[in-house]
Amino acid sequence: MKNLIIFIAFTCFIIMYSKTVYCKEISITEALRNKMITIKVKSTAEHTGECLSVRMVNLKNTKLNIIIEAGRMFIPADSNVQNLIVVKRENIELAPNQIKTNKITAVCAQKEDAGPRQDLVFTTGNFGNNEAKKFAEWLDNKAYYNNSNTQNAMWTFTDNMAPEFSIYSEHDKEMLAYVATAKNLNYEKLLKKFTSTYNPPAKTRFTFTSTLNFTVSTPQVLKVVLCDKNNAVVKQCIASDTLALGPNSKSVVITNDDLENGKYYLKVFIDGKMITRREIDMR
Repeated sequence: MKNLIIFIAFTCFIIMYSKTVYCKEISITEALRNKMITIKVKSTAEHTGECLSVRMVNLKNTKLNIIIEAGRMFIPADSNVQNLIVVKRENIELAPNQIKTNKITAVCAQKEDAGPRQDLVFTTGNFGNNEAKKFAEWLDNKAYYNNSNTQNAMWTFTDNMAPEFSIYSEHDKEMLAYVATAKNLNYEKLLKKFTSTYNPPAKTRFTFTSTLNFTVSTPQVLKVVLCDKNNAVVKQCIASDTLALGPNSKSVVITNDDLENGKYYLKVFIDGKMITRREIDMR
């Protein structure tokens, strides 16, 4: 009898423990429909990369595992602004009643509409068309969401645009091959077109130096990145640096040693919010 009681108690412990540890994946739409979470989604003013900031509140007294799928659309409050389509699957784990903010990686999905502005509100939408959804899932699987060709490639599926590529690497060729196959186009012909038309200008030494001055009343996190013309991050100038109370001075030095000639954008973020953007012409 004693052994039976011990066995029953042990079994109950295992069941209780498994309930606290295991939590099935729930799509963001299912969680919203069943009133398990509330969310607030805003633009970060980026066109590609971490375009969206999602503040999520767990309304339940249990752990939740929320999935934002690659291919999921987010719809702006302003109809003149492009929809955004997720290209990197996110798995957001929430403790009971926890509030958490995450950045979501996406690209624009309507070429002729305006780009998203800072803090524009977005709502959760359905998936993109079948071709766009499959391409987003492919990008997620390959981790090619920060490739400089990703945005234009996505527009071939969302807007039926003709492909526009710059061939720098085997990854670029692989993406072009995917687009060519999906759109029933001649890959070899496209590869020749985009490879032969790329004639990089003679490279001269370029150095950009800037001193950033800040005065803060509370500790804040500084991030400085350099983006290309497609708003993809090409260099982390200051990845994450906490500004101390009072005056702060930070130096940024950028060279074109590992960059192609062209226009770039230096973006400065404080606590995740972009406070300034400067164009840099490396020619």
